[in-house]
Amino acid sequence: MTDALFGIDYRDSAGALAHVTPADIKSFQGGASFVIEYIGVAAGQGDNALTAANASALESAGLSIVSVYENRPLSGGGMSDTDSNGHYTSAWVDYFSQAGRGTTDAQAAISGAISAGQLTGAIYFAIDLDPAKSTDATTGLNRISETAALNLIDQYFQEISAYFNSYNQLHGTSYQIGVYGAGDTLSKIATDPLVMSDGSHALTWLAGASSWAGSNTFTSWDIKQYDNDQFQLDGRNVDLDQSSGLDFGAWGPTLNNTAAIHDVYMSVLQRPATTAEQNYWIAQDASIGNAAVIADIVSLPEAQTNVYPVLQAFQLAYAHFPAAATLSAIVQTGLTEAQFSSAFVSDQTFANLYLPTGVNVIQQGGISYEGGIENAIVKGGITYQPLSSLPIIAGGEGESIIKGFYQTGLGHLPTPTTLAGFDGLTVGQAFLAFIQSQADLASLHSSIVSYLTTAADNASGIQSIVGSADVSHGSVAHA
Repeated sequence: MTDALFGIDYRDSAGALAHVTPADIKSFQGGASFVIEYIGVAAGQGDNALTAANASALESAGLSIVSVYENRPLSGGGMSDTDSNGHYTSAWVDYFSQAGRGTTDAQAAISGAISAGQLTGAIYFAIDLDPAKSTDATTGLNRISETAALNLIDQYFQEISAYFNSYNQLHGTSYQIGVYGAGDTLSKIATDPLVMSDGSHALTWLAGASSWAGSNTFTSWDIKQYDNDQFQLDGRNVDLDQSSGLDFGAWGPTLNNTAAIHDVYMSVLQRPATTAEQNYWIAQDASIGNAAVIADIVSLPEAQTNVYPVLQAFQLAYAHFPAAATLSAIVQTGLTEAQFSSAFVSDQTFANLYLPTGVNVIQQGGISYEGGIENAIVKGGITYQPLSSLPIIAGGEGESIIKGFYQTGLGHLPTPTTLAGFDGLTVGQAFLAFIQSQADLASLHSSIVSYLTTAADNASGIQSIVGSADVSHGSVAHA
């Protein structure tokens, strides 16, 4: 269990970030950790469904996201007991009586999640009504009992569960099911063994309408909505939410847990984070957001000492950065700069890059120097020295290799004076001197930072989103 987290939900038909900014959400009421956002193409949403662009913006602010799906046709008859004019309607009874309705909504919800960039976490289905109230407009009587209403809703979620499990198995995803609504609704769905996804029961988000059936007594919620419409953010009414301290299916920035910090450390520093380091960066994430945390880790002195030189050397030797697994293997060997530089220069790919096409042996001073070998070898009675030991002399092939270093590393040729400064060194020594130069580091710094930042993002699964939820009216709360 972690500490309870604070979040908000709101609805803006003009778009998730049409009026509010990620920074304002993050700083709202002392610091929000998550936002609840509508996903998918559903009636009554306008243009407020989450987009991938919204997700990217919110990721940088360090906000976690909770996804919610609610189909609310303007004429009523959807997942809410309120029509587009704010009037009560019992048409939800007809909606949940439709065979296959759960399957259809499950398909729409997952499609919306994919469009928003959500690949994991929960999708909450908003049952935005009191199951004990199904008042007929003509008779003034309930159309069905609460028990019958809960059974209809339960059947709806069983269809959702069947579709989610099939989809997860087929596509290797791990979408979970969540339910927003009255206490009795949550109790019914969360305890049904037929409503499970990714191996877990449905997660629960308790609506802020305390008058709804069972809401005052239901305590097993994962998220609780409270203080409906008591606050405004950037001119929009917002509802306040809090988590229980257990997993509640959020997705997006995930640096507020030890596993994510571990993944970032492994992708950047190529080692696990200590417990103290995990706790420090989790606290930092709550303060400055995931993007800033990753930027700080990427720029740590340890990264600059142990990782940057490997990337510099690899790029100079092969004209590209290594794959993640290759970088990890090199750093974890603990080789010194001189040792891994020697290995790179002795590689055949290095010779292919810096020697003339079709040439692999250089004759100089009566000695043969061959690419692709690390130690001297004898072939046909001739001793071949490794290319790394080739001395650099004026007008020799070694100077051509130095020119190649400058073209590959800095994008220009060296001046004659600079070139002459390498005379007397071997190719291996010149390679090491080049990667240790400030000019090479300055040239590659932004590329190295970008490479490691991308690796950290990918390893930790960083995504993000924004939140939204409806405005409530009186005792009626809307997800």
